[in-house]
Amino acid sequence: MLAKLTLGEVLTIALVLIGIGALCVQRDTEERDLRAYVTAGETKIIPTTNSQDGDLHWVMTPEWKNVGNTPTRSAKVSIQCFTIDAAGKTIDEHAPSSRYRDLGPDKTGLAGGCTLTPKEMLSNKAAGKKNAVYSAVDYKDVFGTDHHSEQCVVLTPISDADVADPAFQHTFSLCADRNCEDEECETVHRVGQIAETKRATMINTSDWIAILALIVASGALALELRRWFDSKPRLLLSVMGDAKTFPHDDGAEKFAITVINRGSEPTVLSHMVAYTFPTWWRRRRFRPSATWFIPERTIPFELGVNKHWVGIGPYDANLRAARDRGELYVGVVATHSDKNFLIKVPSTKKSAVPVPAKS
Repeated sequence: MLAKLTLGEVLTIALVLIGIGALCVQRDTEERDLRAYVTAGETKIIPTTNSQDGDLHWVMTPEWKNVGNTPTRSAKVSIQCFTIDAAGKTIDEHAPSSRYRDLGPDKTGLAGGCTLTPKEMLSNKAAGKKNAVYSAVDYKDVFGTDHHSEQCVVLTPISDADVADPAFQHTFSLCADRNCEDEECETVHRVGQIAETKRATMINTSDWIAILALIVASGALALELRRWFDSKPRLLLSVMGDAKTFPHDDGAEKFAITVINRGSEPTVLSHMVAYTFPTWWRRRRFRPSATWFIPERTIPFELGVNKHWVGIGPYDANLRAARDRGELYVGVVATHSDKNFLIKVPSTKKSAVPVPAKS
């Protein structure tokens, strides 16, 4: 069915499919431009006063910011406080907590906080431990696509004396892992879980449509290339090195050439020829050592589509010697091409292996 389509029809189908793929890609681009993008903001440490004993406490809280152009949907923000020992191992993991909070465009939200006392901070510093906080956000954009981002930071007080000062000096550094956004999160560290779960990389619908359009367009191109090769005469030659006619053979040595046109257009056979090529390389470069024009009473001959022609030529001493050496090629010249169509006549050299005599 596909082979009966015209070039215009094939190209139209291919262009329609490519257009559908392009529209889907454009839709994906628009979604990326309009969707919500929640990214890690600045981690803050806020001084507070305990309402019961009036002592100073510190609240270490991560920040999330929507830098996209639309609000989030069903955003779930999780937080977990833990301690890292001198060997870099996670210890003292607190129970994670979560809350739902959507963020509008260019809006910022806090993930919650980890409460620390100056005494706890000094004790951890003396033991080579560090306080850290991990937070994750899971949300949908306005197009219904799920997204996941993570951040993890470590607190380092600069001096012991400042931890009881509301303006104490400190620095934050990133954890060794668990800092990623969207597609960067190849592995998801679910809050409260040590094991990592691989996030599957999914190919969306527009990618499949684009791939399908590419396959169809490639198939159409291949079909047209085949048609281009077949849209002209295509000659197939065969040769009979020792031809005889039946029932009235004249006894002369001769060869016969059969030419079949397997193309889609007719051609005219104008000459029957013979060449000798001493080497394969000279045949490749078409440098014959001798040439012959062989008169054939049926030439010129119009060879139609799926038609055949048979020509017969006699051997003389030169042609016979060339055949014995394996150098003889015979063929025809056709009006549709500048090249000659040739086929090698099988050699008549005897085998070097002696044939045992029959007893």
